[in-house]
Amino acid sequence: MPRAAGLLLALLLLSACAADSTAPASWPSGTVPGFAKAPAPVSTEWTIDDLAGVASDGLGPYIDGSCGVIARVYTSGGGNGQLQPEGSRSRCGFARTVSVTVGSLLLHLDGMVGHGIWGIPSGTSTTTDFTINTGTGSCALLKYNAETGAPVQVTAGTTGSGKRTWLIESAGSHAAGCYVFQGGGHLWDGQERIVPLRITVTAR
Repeated sequence: MPRAAGLLLALLLLSACAADSTAPASWPSGTVPGFAKAPAPVSTEWTIDDLAGVASDGLGPYIDGSCGVIARVYTSGGGNGQLQPEGSRSRCGFARTVSVTVGSLLLHLDGMVGHGIWGIPSGTSTTTDFTINTGTGSCALLKYNAETGAPVQVTAGTTGSGKRTWLIESAGSHAAGCYVFQGGGHLWDGQERIVPLRITVTAR
């Protein structure tokens, strides 16, 4: 085939491919199919009442972004509220802590989770699980759930300025249970602990 004819055929094939209606369309800039960006979490502050079980460090509310604290409620992925109190000392000269007394153990937690609180309608109360991560082998996780005694009671509300709030309280006998890492997962050790807890979470 003459060179000119071959070049013309190649151009015709390219043109046909470009006009093919089955060719995949390009995605808009910055988007990827199937990977929608999750909505941003709601920044919150957590006020912990000083009870015999879970107590604050006495330095006021734990405010998201202050002294390295992470205090948020997620509006997707289950709607959990999460607090990580131990921030960077360099930001405030000290690290925020929360203490947990479990029997004879006095622990400082790594974080806590109020499961599914975002989905509780304002003006209503319900029970849900609550998990405290201590990072300590004999009580790596402290859980308030049906297995270990009782979930926590959560009362959802709204402030006068329209901000959402959640009051989280241990219920009944204030029972919780220690979970230890075993066999590739966390297992309850079978003992009920009395660990009172009361926390107010307020959106900022």
